[in-house]
Amino acid sequence: MEMVENLVAFVAKEVNGTTKIKISEDKFIDLAPPWDRIDLRETIIKNTGIDFLEVKNNNLLAEK
Repeated sequence: MEMVENLVAFVAKEVNGTTKIKISEDKFIDLAPPWDRIDLRETIIKNTGIDFLEVKNNNLLAEK
């Protein structure tokens, strides 16, 4: 993970001159390490209410 963080930050700085990327008029994302660590499964459950490990039928996911 550290290698990817450093690579992305390096490329952003080489291309844009900074690790900060403007995403709206007043919002920026800073690609400089270290990045926040999140648990993918927990984040999906939190944002969708769906636990993909508990789904027995993929068609049910498509319906949601």
